Amino acid sequence: MLATGYGEQAALQTIKAANVDSEMGRVVVACVNSPASTTLSGDEPAVLYISEMLRSAGVFTRKLKVETAYHSHHMENVASSYLKSLQGLSSTEIRSDVEFHSSVTGRRKTSDFGPAYWVENLVSQV
Repeated sequence: MLATGYGEQAALQTIKAANVDSEMGRVVVACVNSPASTTLSGDEPAVLYISEMLRSAGVFTRKLKVETAYHSHHMENVASSYLKSLQGLSSTEIRSDVEFHSSVTGRRKTSDFGPAYWVENLVSQV
């Protein structure tokens, strides 16, 4: 995973321009942290290649010290076992005076925080 000083659209354009899918693997925008900060995730050779592209253009990058490419296609391999491990998890309604916004959809969420929601969070951009 790679923290960048690029917003989502600039990061997506860089991924497209790098054309890494065919040779080095896949890279996706895993997290939109702010209008000028995203985290990329995916196959390490492709992530490192994009890191070098960004650095040479003067864009901030920092490789994250994680061993798993969260919020990418790598998580699809564990999604079903994660779902099984969360079975029995129950959720309650959020208090009406507390606003919670889903990290997956960005929309206000008031209920349904069951296992499927957390699996979606694991495999999706947040």
